[in-house]
Amino acid sequence: MIGFAASPVAVMGRPMSSAVSYLVATAWALQVLLAPGVGLAEDCTGDGTAVASVTEDAGSFFCTPLGTPPFPGVLYAHGGLGPVVGGELEETCRALAEEGWFAYAPLRLDVPQRPLGAHLQDVLDGLSTLRSRDEVDTDRVAILGFSRGGLLALATAKQRSSEIDATVLMAPASGNGALANALADVSVISAPVQILVASNDLYQDDHVALAQSVATALEADHKRYVHEVYGDYPTEGCIECDGHEMFWVVDDEYTDYWCDVVDFLTPKLGNAASAVPAQPVWVLFLAGFAIVLAFTWMLRRSV
Repeated sequence: MIGFAASPVAVMGRPMSSAVSYLVATAWALQVLLAPGVGLAEDCTGDGTAVASVTEDAGSFFCTPLGTPPFPGVLYAHGGLGPVVGGELEETCRALAEEGWFAYAPLRLDVPQRPLGAHLQDVLDGLSTLRSRDEVDTDRVAILGFSRGGLLALATAKQRSSEIDATVLMAPASGNGALANALADVSVISAPVQILVASNDLYQDDHVALAQSVATALEADHKRYVHEVYGDYPTEGCIECDGHEMFWVVDDEYTDYWCDVVDFLTPKLGNAASAVPAQPVWVLFLAGFAIVLAFTWMLRRSV
């Protein structure tokens, strides 16, 4: 039987050049796999505590990740209308910060009910606020929007295309035809777009069809996008369930959409300690292969 304990002795007993070569390869591979922006087996959501700070200001939240700034920045545009706020501002803010991104989740006041243009100006102002923070790397900024916030995120991606590196739309709302108007011309959108919706998001509006309309418009203009339709939320075949509620939470026992959000944003933003995006899959494969070769060589030499 070959024992691992014999391997270091065998390595030290071989010519130094060969041993060092394989050890260097292993060290390089580990460095790649453990580099910022590369997760080995991290959960896509935590308990919201792995952040440096969470600051509330009149219902809005700023969340600072652990690490050294500047950080990528993400703006969250919530849903809702009137006194109803759709989505979890603090929970979403914390979840974004856990990924190494400085997050801003502003509360849009809507009492009495304000026109859509006023809401859009709130989001545009929110993006300006985010980008003005000293903690934020303005070359790595994304926007995440749910329902009405998804519609507003799309409009913001059009008006401030040069300031946004990725856009996530979660069940975007129609806005009484505003979504269709926005999709009439998407030529100015430059950043990739992720579109998410549950298959039973049909209660308040046909958000499945609305999400498809976004994908169709982006496809027609040859834009980069990802369109994901999940199963019924919370369970398949639930007759009276509203799939729109899937995005009222960041994560629960019924959905893991947040993992897809993280997977989409990470290559575009990197994380707190990385000024470059995460490593592509082929680099990770080569790193793993180098580790396997190194340990195989050590085991064979120990025989």
